[in-house]
Parts: sequence; C-alpha cells; structure tokens
Amino acid sequence: MAAEASVRISLRWVADPPAETQDVLALNVGDYFVDLRYSLKEKTIEWAMAGERLILSEEPYKCRWTRVIDSLGEYGFDEGIFTKLPNGDDLETGEMASPDHGGAVTKYEEVWRTGPLASIKKGGCVLQSVADGGKTFLGLVGGYYLALRERDDQPFAAAREDWNKTKEAWEKTYRSGAVDDIPSAAALEETVFQAKVGQVITLDGLEFTVRAIQSQ
Repeated sequence: MAAEASVRISLRWVADPPAETQDVLALNVGDYFVDLRYSLKEKTIEWAMAGERLILSEEPYKCRWTRVIDSLGEYGFDEGIFTKLPNGDDLETGEMASPDHGGAVTKYEEVWRTGPLASIKKGGCVLQSVADGGKTFLGLVGGYYLALRERDDQPFAAAREDWNKTKEAWEKTYRSGAVDDIPSAAALEETVFQAKVGQVITLDGLEFTVRAIQSQ
C-alpha cells in the first residue's frame, strides 16, 4: 500500500451542516497510522492518535484503525468506508462518538484530500518506540512529519513539522507537551530509509522499531 498524507477538508455530523474547526493531518503507511487534529479556535491539540490500520475490504474500500495511543484515552477502534468524489477527494462515512452531540454515537461524513506536501518528497514510514511500552509513534510521509507520545506521568505530547519548499528545510508547525527529546523530521529522514520493516534503529539515543516503510 502506498504511503498517504491526507488533510481533512470538512466534518459533518449527519443532520448538521459540514464544517471544519480543526487542522487535521492523517498519515497512513502500510498497516500503521498517525493522526493529529489541532483546534484552530483553541490553538491546542484537540485529538491525537496512532496505531494499526487494517483494510477490511476493497469494494467498498473499508478501513479499521485501532488506537494504540490516544490523547483522549479512548482506546479501541474506528471503521470508515471511503468513496471517491468527482473532484478526486475521498468521502469517509461511518459512526463514532460525537462531542457535539453529548458523546452519542453519531453518523459522520469526513472529506479528505491528499496534502499538497505529500509528493514533494518520496517515501514514508511509521516508527514505534521500543521503550516506554511502545507509546511513542513517529510518522513521515512526503513533506509531513508527526510525532506523538503518551506517558502515564506526563501530559500527552505531540509535534508536527512541515517541509518549507522555499527554505528547503523542515519547520515546526505545532508543538505540545514534552517534545524536546523526540527526534526531529530531519533526524528521522536521514536514517530511516536505509532500514527495513521490523528493524530497530536509534534516533537521538532512543530506539524505535520500523513498523512500516515505503522507500524513497
């Protein structure tokens, strides 16, 4: 499966009009995913999660995402069915708990689009930490990088970096929590594409297992 970097265009709880109050980036590589949702109003991380992805069927195209880490502590899985729209975007439909409806399980529609930086660099990967119970995930696809960490003794930490085409350098987009010791996009990019799935590599003194990789 190709590495994917998708940005969300809108979310609609069925019976409500579509809207977008978050900056959402989802990275999918092989059987793993990393997903960060940043509140544009509150200027903070609204939801972040990472874990395993399973393709349940090709027609219709249906996925299941099992959350290994979750900033809201809502472990479990979600399932969605994808339909290609005429303009090339993807419409995802399914059901999940809605904060706008008192937490009730509600049908939803999300429109996704391939991120503009997805193809600016080739390759993608998802790594999971060896220590801390595997609670740190790194995801890299094209010009997008996400790092998420869950620890019992600290608030959930998340970082996003985007590739600046003009400066030809990685730039910090969002940072929340204790992320200073989490490897940067540049450090990951420099090392990971010589590795193979299942291999343990060291980044900034921390060990990570390569869970999924698509070579450059």
